[in-house]
Amino acid sequence: MLIDPIDKVILKKHIINKNHAVKVIKHYLTHNAYTEFYSVNDYFIQQDQQDKITKIHTHILQRKPQIVKSLIAEAQKQEIVKIMPIAKDESDKKRLILLFDRFKNDLTLSWGVHPIALPHQFGIITAKNISKKEGALQIINSLNIKPNEVLGVGDSTSDWQFIEMCGYGAAMGNASQELKDLVLSKGKKFSYIGPSVDENGIIPILQHFLNMSLRGLR
Repeated sequence: MLIDPIDKVILKKHIINKNHAVKVIKHYLTHNAYTEFYSVNDYFIQQDQQDKITKIHTHILQRKPQIVKSLIAEAQKQEIVKIMPIAKDESDKKRLILLFDRFKNDLTLSWGVHPIALPHQFGIITAKNISKKEGALQIINSLNIKPNEVLGVGDSTSDWQFIEMCGYGAAMGNASQELKDLVLSKGKKFSYIGPSVDENGIIPILQHFLNMSLRGLR
Protein backbone atom coordinates (compact mmCIF):
# COMPACT_ATOMS: atom_id res chain seq x y z
CA MET A 1 0.00 0.00 0.00
CA LEU A 2 1.41 3.40 -1.04
CA ILE A 3 0.30 6.50 0.85
CA ASP A 4 1.08 10.17 0.23
CA PRO A 5 1.53 11.27 3.88
CA ILE A 6 1.39 14.97 3.01
CA ASP A 7 -1.93 14.96 1.15
CA LYS A 8 -3.09 11.81 3.00
CA VAL A 9 -3.99 10.10 -0.25
CA ILE A 10 -3.72 6.37 -0.96
CA LEU A 11 -1.78 6.12 -4.21
CA LYS A 12 -2.01 2.37 -4.65
CA LYS A 13 -3.35 -0.67 -2.81
CA HIS A 14 -2.18 -4.25 -3.31
CA ILE A 15 -5.10 -6.19 -1.87
CA ILE A 16 -4.69 -9.90 -1.17
CA ASN A 17 -7.34 -12.04 -2.84
CA LYS A 18 -9.95 -12.61 -0.11
CA ASN A 19 -10.15 -16.36 -0.72
CA HIS A 20 -6.36 -16.67 -0.41
CA ALA A 21 -6.29 -14.45 2.68
CA VAL A 22 -8.93 -16.46 4.53
CA LYS A 23 -7.22 -19.76 3.70
CA VAL A 24 -3.81 -18.52 4.87
CA ILE A 25 -5.15 -17.10 8.13
CA LYS A 26 -7.15 -20.24 8.85
CA HIS A 27 -4.14 -22.44 8.09
CA TYR A 28 -1.82 -20.54 10.47
CA LEU A 29 -4.40 -20.32 13.24
CA THR A 30 -5.12 -24.04 12.94
CA HIS A 31 -1.42 -24.69 13.50
CA ASN A 32 -1.32 -22.40 16.55
CA ALA A 33 0.70 -19.61 14.94
CA TYR A 34 0.31 -16.09 16.31
CA THR A 35 -1.22 -14.23 13.35
CA GLU A 36 -2.14 -10.64 12.54
CA PHE A 37 -3.62 -9.14 9.41
CA TYR A 38 -3.56 -5.54 8.16
CA SER A 39 -6.17 -3.51 6.31
CA VAL A 40 -5.59 -0.02 4.94
CA ASN A 41 -6.35 1.63 8.29
CA ASP A 42 -5.98 -0.99 11.04
CA TYR A 43 -4.41 -4.25 12.09
CA PHE A 44 -6.23 -7.13 13.73
CA ILE A 45 -5.53 -9.99 16.11
CA GLN A 46 -7.74 -12.70 17.54
CA GLN A 47 -8.82 -12.24 21.15
CA ASP A 48 -7.59 -15.63 22.38
CA GLN A 49 -4.10 -15.03 20.92
CA GLN A 50 -3.24 -12.00 23.02
CA ASP A 51 0.09 -12.50 24.80
CA LYS A 52 3.42 -10.76 25.39
CA ILE A 53 4.10 -10.37 21.66
CA THR A 54 0.91 -8.30 21.44
CA LYS A 55 2.40 -5.80 23.90
CA ILE A 56 5.80 -5.83 22.19
CA HIS A 57 4.36 -5.28 18.72
CA THR A 58 2.04 -2.55 20.01
CA HIS A 59 5.13 -0.75 21.33
CA ILE A 60 6.99 -1.18 18.04
CA LEU A 61 4.08 0.04 15.91
CA GLN A 62 3.05 2.72 18.44
CA ARG A 63 -0.61 1.80 18.02
CA LYS A 64 -2.98 -0.83 19.35
CA PRO A 65 -4.51 -3.63 17.28
CA GLN A 66 -8.20 -4.18 16.72
CA ILE A 67 -9.02 -7.22 18.86
CA VAL A 68 -11.70 -9.48 17.39
CA LYS A 69 -13.34 -12.71 18.49
CA SER A 70 -12.67 -14.45 15.15
CA LEU A 71 -9.86 -13.38 12.84
CA ILE A 72 -11.31 -15.53 10.05
CA ALA A 73 -14.75 -13.91 10.32
CA GLU A 74 -13.16 -10.44 10.32
CA ALA A 75 -11.05 -11.33 7.28
CA GLN A 76 -14.26 -11.90 5.33
CA LYS A 77 -15.17 -8.23 5.88
CA GLN A 78 -11.84 -6.47 5.27
CA GLU A 79 -9.58 -5.59 2.36
CA ILE A 80 -6.33 -7.17 3.51
CA VAL A 81 -2.97 -5.79 2.39
CA LYS A 82 -0.70 -7.86 4.66
CA ILE A 83 -0.85 -10.98 6.82
CA MET A 84 1.76 -11.39 9.52
CA PRO A 85 2.44 -14.78 11.18
CA ILE A 86 4.94 -14.24 13.98
CA ALA A 87 7.54 -16.91 14.77
CA LYS A 88 8.64 -17.53 18.36
CA ASP A 89 12.25 -18.14 17.32
CA GLU A 90 14.39 -19.38 14.43
CA SER A 91 13.09 -22.95 14.75
CA ASP A 92 9.47 -21.79 14.70
CA LYS A 93 10.26 -19.61 11.67
CA LYS A 94 11.21 -22.76 9.74
CA ARG A 95 7.87 -24.30 10.73
CA LEU A 96 5.93 -21.26 9.52
CA ILE A 97 7.84 -21.26 6.21
CA LEU A 98 6.81 -24.90 5.65
CA LEU A 99 3.20 -24.00 6.43
CA PHE A 100 3.36 -21.29 3.74
CA ASP A 101 4.60 -23.69 1.07
CA ARG A 102 1.11 -24.49 -0.28
CA PHE A 103 0.46 -20.77 -0.92
CA LYS A 104 3.78 -19.81 -2.56
CA ASN A 105 2.33 -19.74 -6.09
CA ASP A 106 -0.23 -17.11 -5.15
CA LEU A 107 1.41 -15.02 -2.43
CA THR A 108 4.83 -13.72 -1.33
CA LEU A 109 6.43 -14.33 2.08
CA SER A 110 9.33 -12.27 3.42
CA TRP A 111 10.73 -11.84 6.92
CA GLY A 112 11.64 -9.02 9.24
CA VAL A 113 13.18 -8.74 12.69
CA HIS A 114 13.19 -6.03 15.33
CA PRO A 115 15.83 -6.01 18.10
CA ILE A 116 13.39 -5.50 20.97
CA ALA A 117 11.21 -8.38 19.75
CA LEU A 118 13.95 -11.00 19.41
CA PRO A 119 13.92 -13.98 19.29
CA HIS A 120 10.51 -13.42 17.63
CA GLN A 121 10.57 -12.90 13.86
CA PHE A 122 7.88 -11.34 11.71
CA GLY A 123 6.53 -13.06 8.61
CA ILE A 124 5.18 -10.66 5.98
CA ILE A 125 2.69 -12.17 3.53
CA THR A 126 1.60 -9.96 0.64
CA ALA A 127 0.10 -10.28 -2.81
CA LYS A 128 2.41 -12.02 -5.29
CA ASN A 129 5.66 -10.17 -6.09
CA ILE A 130 4.90 -7.30 -3.69
CA SER A 131 7.81 -6.27 -1.45
CA LYS A 132 9.28 -3.21 0.25
CA LYS A 133 11.61 -2.80 -2.71
CA GLU A 134 8.75 -2.89 -5.18
CA GLY A 135 6.81 -0.37 -3.09
CA ALA A 136 9.81 1.95 -2.94
CA LEU A 137 10.26 1.73 -6.71
CA GLN A 138 6.63 2.67 -7.25
CA ILE A 139 7.02 5.70 -4.98
CA ILE A 140 10.20 6.76 -6.79
CA ASN A 141 8.50 6.42 -10.17
CA SER A 142 5.44 8.37 -8.99
CA LEU A 143 7.71 11.24 -7.91
CA ASN A 144 9.70 11.09 -11.16
CA ILE A 145 13.05 10.87 -9.40
CA LYS A 146 15.99 8.47 -9.53
CA PRO A 147 16.94 5.87 -6.86
CA ASN A 148 20.36 7.50 -6.38
CA GLU A 149 18.57 10.69 -5.27
CA VAL A 150 16.67 8.90 -2.51
CA LEU A 151 17.39 8.38 1.19
CA GLY A 152 16.20 5.02 2.47
CA VAL A 153 15.68 4.69 6.26
CA GLY A 154 14.79 1.58 8.23
CA ASP A 155 15.08 -0.35 11.47
CA SER A 156 14.47 -3.93 10.32
CA THR A 157 16.86 -6.15 8.37
CA SER A 158 14.17 -6.60 5.71
CA ASP A 159 14.35 -2.84 5.05
CA TRP A 160 17.64 -3.43 3.24
CA GLN A 161 15.45 -4.64 0.36
CA PHE A 162 14.84 -1.01 -0.59
CA ILE A 163 17.68 0.81 1.19
CA GLU A 164 20.21 -1.08 -0.93
CA MET A 165 18.97 0.52 -4.15
CA CYS A 166 18.83 4.05 -2.70
CA GLY A 167 21.70 6.48 -3.14
CA TYR A 168 21.72 7.20 0.60
CA GLY A 169 20.92 4.95 3.55
CA ALA A 170 20.30 5.31 7.25
CA ALA A 171 19.38 3.01 10.11
CA MET A 172 17.62 3.83 13.34
CA GLY A 173 19.56 3.32 16.57
CA ASN A 174 17.30 0.41 17.52
CA ALA A 175 18.02 -1.43 14.25
CA SER A 176 19.83 -4.76 14.18
CA GLN A 177 23.61 -4.68 13.89
CA GLU A 178 23.26 -6.51 10.57
CA LEU A 179 21.23 -3.65 9.08
CA LYS A 180 23.60 -1.03 10.50
CA ASP A 181 26.58 -2.79 8.92
CA LEU A 182 24.78 -3.02 5.56
CA VAL A 183 23.87 0.68 5.66
CA LEU A 184 27.44 1.68 6.55
CA SER A 185 28.73 -0.35 3.61
CA LYS A 186 27.46 2.48 1.39
CA GLY A 187 30.34 4.63 2.63
CA LYS A 188 30.67 7.55 5.04
CA LYS A 189 29.19 10.19 2.73
CA PHE A 190 26.16 8.09 1.91
CA SER A 191 25.20 6.52 5.25
CA TYR A 192 24.29 7.41 8.81
CA ILE A 193 23.15 5.69 12.00
CA GLY A 194 20.68 7.79 13.95
CA PRO A 195 19.09 7.53 17.40
CA SER A 196 16.31 5.04 18.07
CA VAL A 197 12.65 5.30 17.13
CA ASP A 198 11.81 6.08 20.76
CA GLU A 199 14.15 9.08 20.54
CA ASN A 200 12.53 10.37 17.31
CA GLY A 201 15.68 9.31 15.49
CA ILE A 202 14.31 10.20 12.06
CA ILE A 203 14.75 13.92 12.86
CA PRO A 204 18.55 13.79 13.42
CA ILE A 205 18.84 11.53 10.36
CA LEU A 206 17.09 14.05 8.12
CA GLN A 207 19.07 16.89 9.68
CA HIS A 208 22.34 15.06 9.01
CA PHE A 209 21.65 14.64 5.31
CA LEU A 210 20.27 18.16 5.00
CA ASN A 211 23.50 19.51 6.49
CA MET A 212 25.52 17.31 4.13
CA SER A 213 23.57 18.72 1.22
CA LEU A 214 24.05 22.31 2.34
CA ARG A 215 27.81 21.79 2.77
CA GLY A 216 27.94 20.38 -0.74
CA LEU A 217 26.40 23.57 -2.11
CA ARG A 218 29.08 25.81 -0.58
